[in-house]
Amino acid sequence: MKIRLSALLPFLLVLLLAFALRCYRLDAQSFWNDEGNSARIAERPVALILAGAAADIHPPGYYLLLHTWRALAGHSEFALRYLSVMASVLAVAFTGALGRRLCGTIVGWGAALGAALAPLAIYYAQEARMYAWLQFLSVAATYFLVSVLSHPEQSPVVRRSWVAYGLLAAAGLYVQYAFPFILLVHNGIFALWWMIRARPTPHRWRWLVAWLGLQTGVLLLYLPWLSIALRSVLGWPSAARHDSLG
Repeated sequence: MKIRLSALLPFLLVLLLAFALRCYRLDAQSFWNDEGNSARIAERPVALILAGAAADIHPPGYYLLLHTWRALAGHSEFALRYLSVMASVLAVAFTGALGRRLCGTIVGWGAALGAALAPLAIYYAQEARMYAWLQFLSVAATYFLVSVLSHPEQSPVVRRSWVAYGLLAAAGLYVQYAFPFILLVHNGIFALWWMIRARPTPHRWRWLVAWLGLQTGVLLLYLPWLSIALRSVLGWPSAARHDSLG
């Protein structure tokens, strides 16, 4: 137990540093325009949040989360921004874990420290917006993807990683319309892994079917919002031009 704690200590110190940097002067400024929109949207009932997001360029996931958080923590600048702080610190933790899984403990510490000190990460961690959650969900989903591909054998741990990846990927789609680019990268990673590592094995087709099934599951979880998302993303530029001309 002592060895394990000593190995974790640098990582925990990095997380503490990340938390302190993100909480420092968190409520020093009042909400700016987009944060004010987040605060106002979070005040609405769930049905109105969904209706508003359907006419917006952002999906409803973050606003629903902020709506729930607001009921628990209050509506001050510190309280609403703290939701982003938590996501950003989790992103640091998963960045370190991902670096450790890929390249070892020292690289994991370095990756976590870099994420903790990244100026843009700190900036968005102090905004009542969805971008810190986009970072967290992207890194966490990538971690579980790598976890699955690092253990080709089927086991309860691998199955839990499959489920975690699918839920995180679907959540990412509901939080930010840029998340499909993350899924595109994940599919590229899987394709390379399948051609190089899995294809020579007797279970290569099982892996391909499992991956396609997982992506289908993510799509099914997002299906209730898919048509709205396509309309919002594809129709937003023309709508914006129409508003500016009107």
